[in-house]
Amino acid sequence: MDSRPSGLPTQLRRAGFVGIALFILLAPSAGQVFGVKHLLLREWVMYSGVGVGIPRGEFRIWRGDHMVATLSPLEALDLPAYPSVIHYTFAHRVLDDADLPAFAARLCEALADHDGDRVSFEGVVGTRAGWRRAQHGDVCKGDGHQITAAGSQREAEHDR
Repeated sequence: MDSRPSGLPTQLRRAGFVGIALFILLAPSAGQVFGVKHLLLREWVMYSGVGVGIPRGEFRIWRGDHMVATLSPLEALDLPAYPSVIHYTFAHRVLDDADLPAFAARLCEALADHDGDRVSFEGVVGTRAGWRRAQHGDVCKGDGHQITAAGSQREAEHDR
């Protein structure tokens, strides 16, 4: 005699399992594909913090009115690449207006080595809402800066 359960209860369990599995797999697509927002229909969120606080652009070293050198943000930090850390964070992220001078502090300390007297920055900074344009006339003094609100995708393509 076969001791395995059979009949309607087994079919219901299998159907329930398949239904739950499909819900787990497909429910997040409702928000991305159809724009449906609901507490039970969670969206897929992958790499949501990548690029937040990372400046993209150019640090320019000036002597008077003449540009002496141009450095990338990684060159300003004297790093070969951004460190591989949990949740894509590191100590030098630029999260508000006052963080860019701290980001470039090492460059400002070595300004005499580059034969310059001022460092400016022009580029974009990543935020969760998009890219925001950043312009600093003198990063080392912390004045002469202008940061706009998070903008369009065009600003993200600015540095590609």
